[in-house]
Amino acid sequence: MKDSRKSIVTSHKSMVAGLLLCTVCFVLCSSLCFAADITFEARIDRDVISVGERTQLSLTFNGAQNVQAPALPEIDEFTSQYLGPSTRMSIINGQVSSSITHNYILVPLKEGKFTIGPFDVFYRGRTYQAGPIKIEVSDSGSASWGSRAPFAGGQGGQKTLPVPGAAEAQLKDRIFVEIEVPKTDIFLKETMPLTVRLYVNRLAIKDIEFPIIPSEGFMKEDFEKPRQYQRTLAGLVYEVIEFKTSIYPVTTGTLTLGPAQIRCNMITRNQARQSRPGGFFDDFFGDDFFNGFFGGYEAYPLELKSTQLDINVRPYPSENRPPDFKGAVGDFGLEVEASPREVNAGDPITVKMKVYGKGNFSTVDAPSLKARTGDFKIYDPQSKLQPGEKDFEQAVIPSSEKTTQVPVISFSFFNPETKSYRIIEKGPIAITVKKAQGPLRPNIVEGPSAGLPVQEKDEVLGKDIIYIKDRMGTLRKTGQRAYKNAAFPAYLAAPPALFFVVLLFSRRRERIRTDVRYARALRAPGAAKKGLKEASVLLNSGKRAEFFGALSRTLAEYIADRLHIPAGGITADIVDRKLRPRGVDEDTLRNISRVFSACDMAKFSARDFSKDEAEKLLKLARKAIDYLERAKL
Repeated sequence: MKDSRKSIVTSHKSMVAGLLLCTVCFVLCSSLCFAADITFEARIDRDVISVGERTQLSLTFNGAQNVQAPALPEIDEFTSQYLGPSTRMSIINGQVSSSITHNYILVPLKEGKFTIGPFDVFYRGRTYQAGPIKIEVSDSGSASWGSRAPFAGGQGGQKTLPVPGAAEAQLKDRIFVEIEVPKTDIFLKETMPLTVRLYVNRLAIKDIEFPIIPSEGFMKEDFEKPRQYQRTLAGLVYEVIEFKTSIYPVTTGTLTLGPAQIRCNMITRNQARQSRPGGFFDDFFGDDFFNGFFGGYEAYPLELKSTQLDINVRPYPSENRPPDFKGAVGDFGLEVEASPREVNAGDPITVKMKVYGKGNFSTVDAPSLKARTGDFKIYDPQSKLQPGEKDFEQAVIPSSEKTTQVPVISFSFFNPETKSYRIIEKGPIAITVKKAQGPLRPNIVEGPSAGLPVQEKDEVLGKDIIYIKDRMGTLRKTGQRAYKNAAFPAYLAAPPALFFVVLLFSRRRERIRTDVRYARALRAPGAAKKGLKEASVLLNSGKRAEFFGALSRTLAEYIADRLHIPAGGITADIVDRKLRPRGVDEDTLRNISRVFSACDMAKFSARDFSKDEAEKLLKLARKAIDYLERAKL
């Protein structure tokens, strides 16, 4: 009996162990089978290209749709740009298959044979690998410059030029930027010409912007109209676009100038249409004319930088500095004239002074009049800047007939070429001052109540001198006081209020133009409302397939605009992963997932939703958008 009972217990234990072993094997096999369902592959659309042409790299994951874009390894011989994802889902005989492809653009920098990859991606606890890929790059198919490159305006150097190698044609040797200044040791506020050149050899370039030069510690003038010419370097002929301006330092010490940055677009060939045997029509429509006319070329953005320059800025020497030196730097001359030279005491004399030459005219102030106290009443000068000169006009009034001359006029400046100060003096200028007939009085129209005869004179605003009236005259009521009007406070408040309204409107418009995230978030509610209305119209019209497409697109674009992410790759998993950390509640996440799933089923399966079901999905989408609009994402 004991043996029989012992045999039963042993048999039971063996059965339990067998079941556990089968369960473990089933789980492992299921896991392996699931992992085996995901495949990773890499491919390019062309493996033979030329320097400056582009090829598209596609990394495809079959069996998954929520794989993030892999970061490409460093590829020294190529520049890369991520284009975005594309997803695919199909349901055939109840079997669901999905994939996601991440697309990149590669542009070779030099000729040769290269191997790219392999590419490794870690996903759900496992590493997937694809590649490597071989690419052959030649120099024979480079796009020619053709006619002179079109120039596109916009505001914003390297002392030595790179010498192209004889064995390989590198893109950096065929398009580059240099910055040039005549010297790197200058004085404070000394004007110095600056030249930026863009060199291009056998490449098609368009949309060239003005250079941007980081120049902390410098003041820079606007660039002149660019000049274009040809130049030969190391046996290669370059098209050169030259930009010129002037700069001057506003602080001393060692300052960094540059690097100069130029943005442009390089035209690359996109040979998506491959030649294949297919008869007359394939040969005809595969002609280069149709390839070029229907998108055979594409623009690839480039941002080119020069080297930077170190500029040593010296202060002005303290030795022999003139007492009236005001900071003028350059090599200048001075002309002075005064008129009229015969006046009555109290009448004005206009002194005209012209400073001409070359240098920094922004540092030039009016020359000094060395007048004795009491001889003249001197007014502030007016200035006018013209190319190569700066003109000043100053009014002086002799106080008595004893004054016989306009005093000496002195102008001092620092010449950076000779590293010395110079003083220019003009005058004195002889004048005749007659005794005033009667007491001095202002040359303005006074009323009869002033006790003086009426004098009429045509006054020119800003030219004639208006004296202070020494007697008030008779006061009389001229009408109702404006401040007693009930609407007077409104009149006062209207201009500031209008100013602030215009200011807020302009700032909002500028933010919409410059802040892409803000602009997308701002347009999201209106676009969603319009999309939901369109979906409702499609549903009521009986267009079920179009309804589900519009509903899915509206919800995806709204979420993409609120989160500032591309709308093309929006899926239910991505939405859940993006919104859950932001505190979105479970009901909203579940509603969004139900809408996306139902729309996918309607597009990819034979499932026919009733109108009531479609209206419930529309309400769920509207409810989710209303919730997200109130939430702070």
